[in-house]
Amino acid sequence: MQHFIATLCCALAMIATAFPAYANLDFDADGLHYTLLSEEEGTVTVDRIDNSIEADLVIPQKVTYDGRTYYVTAISDRAFYNCRHLTSVNISESITSIGEEAFRMCDNLTSITIPNSVEYIGDYAFVECSIMENICVDTDNPTYSSVDGLLMSKDQTKLITCPEGKNCDLTIPNTVTSIEKYSFFNCNLKSVIIPASVTTIGEDAFYYSFNLTKVTIPASVISIGIRAFADCPMLQNISVDPENQFYSSVDGLLLSKDQTKFIQCPGARSHITIPDCVTSIEGYSFITYKLKSVNIPSSVTTICDRGFWQCSGITTVDIPNSVTSIGERAFEYCRALTSVSLPNSITSIESITFGGCWSLESIDIPQSVTSIGEFVFSNCSNLASITLPNSVTSIGTGAFGNCTSLSTIENQSKTPVECTPHFREEIYSTATLYIPTGTLASYRKVAPWMNFLNIAEKEFNGINGTSAEGKPSPMITVIGGTVIISGIAGDESISICDMQGRAVYNGTEKDITGLAPGIYVLKAGSGTIKFAI
Repeated sequence: MQHFIATLCCALAMIATAFPAYANLDFDADGLHYTLLSEEEGTVTVDRIDNSIEADLVIPQKVTYDGRTYYVTAISDRAFYNCRHLTSVNISESITSIGEEAFRMCDNLTSITIPNSVEYIGDYAFVECSIMENICVDTDNPTYSSVDGLLMSKDQTKLITCPEGKNCDLTIPNTVTSIEKYSFFNCNLKSVIIPASVTTIGEDAFYYSFNLTKVTIPASVISIGIRAFADCPMLQNISVDPENQFYSSVDGLLLSKDQTKFIQCPGARSHITIPDCVTSIEGYSFITYKLKSVNIPSSVTTICDRGFWQCSGITTVDIPNSVTSIGERAFEYCRALTSVSLPNSITSIESITFGGCWSLESIDIPQSVTSIGEFVFSNCSNLASITLPNSVTSIGTGAFGNCTSLSTIENQSKTPVECTPHFREEIYSTATLYIPTGTLASYRKVAPWMNFLNIAEKEFNGINGTSAEGKPSPMITVIGGTVIISGIAGDESISICDMQGRAVYNGTEKDITGLAPGIYVLKAGSGTIKFAI
C-alpha cells in the first residue's frame, strides 16, 4: 500500500512538472498588466496597473514575458476605466475584443479608432468620455462601421454608440432600424431626429442625455425599452407620430397607444397631471430630480415595480383608493418625499417600496394591509413614527433597518407578530412602543417587541391621536427614565398610579422624573395608557 501511494505521488509530481499551472498566469510589462487567455494559443488580455496612465497609450500586438512571446488579443472589462489623463489610444490589429466599460470615464480621450480585427465591443465601452467626438472604424472591419463619428454595425442598421462630446443637432442616418441600448447614454446632444426607418429604441438609449430638449417618436417604432428617455433634465416633451400603432403622447407624456399605460415623464417637468385614461404607471416612469408633485387620477389601479423609483425631487404623493397594487421598490430613493397617503384598497406593501426615502417622517398604514414586505422602510433615516394596524399579520426581514430616528411605534395588533425587522439597537432603548391595553405580557415574550425598554399600553379606536370620546389622547415617550407626555392640552391634569393603585404623581407637568422601574397607568382627560419603565 505504501509503495502504491509513493508511486502515485511521484506520478502526480511528474504531471505537474510537465504541465505547469499557466491558468492563473498574469504579469506586468511596460506599464500594463496582462492575464493569460490561452496557453495553447499563447494569447493574453490587457489591463492597466492603475489609473495613472499618462497621455498616449499604445496597446501592443505582442508582449514577451519569462522568455515567451504572447499575442495580445483582448482588452479586459474596465481595463482603462477612469484613466482621466489618457488622451489617445493606439489599438493593435491583434485585438479582437474590447470589454465592457473598457474606456469609461476617460475624460480627455477625444477619439478612438477601432482596427479591422475587433469582433466584439462590450456595453458602456466608451461612455462618459466627455470630450470624445468621434469613434472611427477601419473600413475593412467585418463587424463594425462608423458614420459621422457614430459607432454602428457593419450594415449600418444598428446605431451602437454616439460619442458624448458631440454637441450638435443630430440626424440619425436613415439606414438605422435599431437604436441600441445605451447608444446616447450621457450624451451632449441638443436635439435628435429619429428617421422613419427606426423600429426599435433600446433600454437606456437616451438615459441622461442632459441637453436633449425634445424628441419625436416616428410611426415606425414598435418597441421602446425601459428607461429609454429617463433622467433627461432638459427634456420638456416626448412627441409621438399620431400614426404610430404602439405609442402615443398626451401633453408631452409618453403613453401606450390606448393611453392606459403611463411610460415616461419628461425630466424637465416640475409638476404633471396624469391623464384620467391611465390605469397603470409603468416601471421607471419618473426617474427625474425636477418633478415636485404629481396628480394621480382615480382611473389608476396599478403602480408597477419601480414606478416612482429615483423620483428624487417629489415631496408628497396622494395615492387614490382606486389603486389596488403597488409594486416592489415603487418609491425607492424618493429622497425628498416627506409624506405619502396610502389607500385602504391595498392589502400588502411590497419589498423595498420606500427604501432610501431619507426625508419620510411618518406614515400611517391602512387597516386593509395584512403584509409588510422585506426592507420596506430600510434607510428611511428621518422616519420618526409608524403605526402598524391590527390587520398586519406579516412583517418582512429588515422592514425598518437603519430607521435611525424612530421614536414612536404604535402596534395595534392584540397578537404580537414575531419578525426580524432589524430595528437598530439604540431604538430599543430610546423609542416608545405603544400596544393594545391588556397585551403587555404577550409582547414581553415575542421578538423583537420584547426588546423594547419603553412599552406603553393604550386604547386604539382606529383614529390615531384621539380617545374614545374624541378628545386628545396622551402619548408617552420614556427617555433615560424621564416620562415625556404629549398629545394633550397644556393645562390638562395628569395622574399616574402603580399597579397596586397607589398614586405616584398628580399634576400638569409634561416631563416627569423620579419613577422607579415598573409598570404604571397614566390618566389624562379621557385617555388612559399603561406604560413601562
